[in-house]
Amino acid sequence: MEALIKGMIMGMVMLTNIAGHWFPWRIWLSLVDEAGKLKRPFAYGYGCGSILAGLALWAAIYAELVNPPMVQIWEAWSMVVLLIVAAGMGAMLPRAVEWFLDRRHDHDDVTDYEQAITERQRPT
Repeated sequence: MEALIKGMIMGMVMLTNIAGHWFPWRIWLSLVDEAGKLKRPFAYGYGCGSILAGLALWAAIYAELVNPPMVQIWEAWSMVVLLIVAAGMGAMLPRAVEWFLDRRHDHDDVTDYEQAITERQRPT
């Protein structure tokens, strides 16, 4: 049961960071830079906030499940590390998807360009 709860909280933190990557931050102009991306301090604050929210949720659930509500330091530290890993995966996964799609579009552009050149060089 405890592993399931930890996994669900880690998934929530990861999905929160993935959603934050594609959230339309442009509606608050003071939060974005010229490129429309979230400024670094706000992005770091968002990521750390998701980690802290996951840790607070885990502590609240743990306090309800365990009697007396005592947490071993290694359990809390392992949960912090797991949440940092989950948040990192949530931050890197959208970037990897965008990188892959950019490479795919670049490849499609080169293929279209090569096709246009060969069609133009054909004798009529």
